[in-house]
Amino acid sequence: MAVYIELSNPIHGGEGWELGEVLWSPLASSWNTIMRKPKEGDMILHSIKDKKRNINHRLWGCSQVAGSYKILSSPPPIPANWDGYEEYYQIPLKHYTEFQDKVFLQEVIDQNKDALKAITPQKSFYTETGVRMQPAQKYLAPVSNELLEILTPYIKKPVYYNENKQRSENIVREGDSEELLSVGSGGQVARIQTTIDRIVRDTSLVKKMKQKYNNQCQICGKSISLSKQKYYSEGHHLKKLGGIHQGPDIESNIIILCPNHHVEFDYGAIAIDVHSQKIFHTDPHNPFHNKELAYKREDLNKEFLAYHLKNIFIG
Repeated sequence: MAVYIELSNPIHGGEGWELGEVLWSPLASSWNTIMRKPKEGDMILHSIKDKKRNINHRLWGCSQVAGSYKILSSPPPIPANWDGYEEYYQIPLKHYTEFQDKVFLQEVIDQNKDALKAITPQKSFYTETGVRMQPAQKYLAPVSNELLEILTPYIKKPVYYNENKQRSENIVREGDSEELLSVGSGGQVARIQTTIDRIVRDTSLVKKMKQKYNNQCQICGKSISLSKQKYYSEGHHLKKLGGIHQGPDIESNIIILCPNHHVEFDYGAIAIDVHSQKIFHTDPHNPFHNKELAYKREDLNKEFLAYHLKNIFIG
């Protein structure tokens, strides 16, 4: 088993490209070679930088590589500084685990500078020259056995172990057609036409809430009629269930939406103000921006509204 460390941020790319769920980077970048190396079963250490305060990276959690990399022709929904590339690597992950104590990488380096100098060169996540060793400007870096031995004491008991224990029925809604490169077991690369599917978690609680609110979207007030007395809607968790978010599957964390507004919530284009419960949209000309909700709910938890506004909404 090989070990790698990812230096990233909490947003990580947005819906479907989240921390602990995938690794990703542009194909035409300085990480081109190393993104082809992780294999199924390898360990990934996640180090993230605080979004708001822009402070140094901390050891946040770990994951396991779930399969071979793909090369996608479309960018993630929130590519940040990596926008505009023609193709992107995406590596699936599983078993995301968050650490209880999130130590700063700079502290690890400072406390072990003599031991780190003794195993130079590493060409890993920190600089090896200059007055002070510090986290390097790299996305993904290898971690040798000697380096892992130094890091191990800082990897504390996890807060939780995510193994998709949410009991749910996943509705797969077909998305846009995409051309991607897939790597087979023999290492051959083949170009194939596929579709990007979007999974909507439909827990038993969400089903009950759809009935309770008559499948009515809380943004536009519409419900989709499929046939006589049969309607369609989707439940959205303000604080998402998976990845770094680990939101709870409780009624105060769920809103009922039409598919269009569900996509906008997932991709951070729309949010609900914590205090006024008015609608925010990234496009000020959107007809729903600064409007009242189709119906209000007193049970919506302000903590989850604030979480979505701060961590997912990109306005």
